Amino acid sequence: MNKFLKFSNKNAVKGNFIQKLLYIIAYPTASIAKKIGITPNWLTIIGFILVILAFSSLVKNNLYGFIILWFFAYNLDYADGTLARMTNSAGKTALDYDHITDLLKISLIFLGFGLYYDNQIIWILTFLKH
Repeated sequence: MNKFLKFSNKNAVKGNFIQKLLYIIAYPTASIAKKIGITPNWLTIIGFILVILAFSSLVKNNLYGFIILWFFAYNLDYADGTLARMTNSAGKTALDYDHITDLLKISLIFLGFGLYYDNQIIWILTFLKH
């Protein structure tokens, strides 16, 4: 097995090239975080802060800033689970915490795109999602 996929979510990567690629990209981030003592929850918090900054970029019509910040936030979203599996610290509480922040992140990005495009269809989709 590829060392970069050793701590991936096995159900997620099974037959899914994109998921494999995202876990391969996240592995070095998780490894560095482990070496310097950052916990999975801290990666989640940092990722959430990056999403807030990405949202702010969209509101300020800075699409490139959004793309860069969203990429790093998305990387941390995969790295936090990888790190939790590396350190045997994956637990139900952490999982709930991660999922709650994921829902908030998705909501912020939908809202950000609604503001960015100021399009009625985007606004309808934003509110239907909930």
